[in-house]
Parts: sequence; C-alpha cells; structure tokens
Amino acid sequence: MKHLLYLLITLIGCGIVLSSCQSRVKNSSFSNDTDTVNTIMESVDSTSIIEEQKRIAAEKTRLQERKAELDKLSKNFNQKKDEFSDKTWIYPKDRPKYRNRNATYCYFMKQNNEVRNFRFVFQYVNSDWLFIEDLIFNIDGKVFKYTRLDFNTDCGGGRIWEWCDLQLTDIDLIRALEKAKSVKIKMNGDKYYDTRTLNSVAITSIQKTIKYYKALGGKFN
Repeated sequence: MKHLLYLLITLIGCGIVLSSCQSRVKNSSFSNDTDTVNTIMESVDSTSIIEEQKRIAAEKTRLQERKAELDKLSKNFNQKKDEFSDKTWIYPKDRPKYRNRNATYCYFMKQNNEVRNFRFVFQYVNSDWLFIEDLIFNIDGKVFKYTRLDFNTDCGGGRIWEWCDLQLTDIDLIRALEKAKSVKIKMNGDKYYDTRTLNSVAITSIQKTIKYYKALGGKFN
C-alpha cells in the first residue's frame, strides 16, 4: 500500500514538471515569433522612411534645378505689363525697339501665372517695297510655308519697312526652330522676292524663347 501511494505521488509530480516545461517552451516560442515579427516591421518601416527621404531629396533637387534654370533664362528677357489689362508680354532683350529695323524674333504672353500665345515677328527693311505675302522657311533643309500673311507697312527717310506679328501654331515648325542649326527665310512679294539667312544670334534667341516659354509651363497645342 505504501509503495502504491509513493508511486502515485511520483507520477503526479512528474506530470506537474512536464506541464511546466511544456508551458515554458510554448511561451518561449511565442516570444521568439513576436520578436521576429517586430524585427520585420521595424525593417519595413525603416526602408519606407529611407525611400520617402530619397523621394523628398530628389524632388527638392529637381525644384532647385528648375529655379536655377528659370533664373538663368529670365536674364535674357524683359517684361512689359499692359496697363489696361492683366497681361504681361515677355520679350527677348535683343529685340529692336522700333519696327524700322531688320529683325526676326519670338515672344509670348503671361496672364494669371500662365503663359500662352507664343508669337513670331518678322521685320523687313529696304529701299524698295516687296509687299510681302508669304514666308517660306528652310530649316536644316526642311521647308515650311506661311501664306497669305497680313503684313503692315510704313516708310520714312527713303526707307520702307514691312512687318508681321503672328501667333505660331505649327508644332512641326516650332520643333524645327527649337533644334535648328540653319534657318533661311524667303519673302514672296506681289512681284518680287527676297531672302534672309538668320545668324547664330537670332537662332539662339528664338531657341531661348521657346525654352523659357516651356520652362514656365507653356504648351504648344
């Protein structure tokens, strides 16, 4: 009887010890799993933070570069505010002040912080009238025609001048001017014609105007 009682007590004690060990193992396993999950979450959060910091830094750099480009381009232009409206006209600094000068240049309008109405000016001065009707461009060997144009005329001091100021809408012509190395223009009059080859200064001025217009958000539709 004593032996039986001793055996029963021993078995009960072993069961308690075994149960305690199993509980410790389970608790240890759960703790390890939790630590692993926490480590993964911390790693993901850290990666997300780093990526966001990189994105912010890249955006800051882009804005700084854009501002630097705008500041550099703006030095080549003058702005003229229309005193009777909210329009501001942006002209290249090298354009002639008067119409009685040979010139070829572009300019555009700014209104409500938006730029639009990209324009092309052609001024012709000589001793004889052409009464220009058409302009034919040869840009790096590619031909573009603007016909039936409305040219203004004036004269004085034995000289005549004819000029037009038109909105450029031909995207192919604009793209050609943007990359042009050689630009020749033929002026067809009612009886005669003349030609003009733009020098590098005039070409560069037009290209800077296109670039500035686009940098300010202007679009060619």
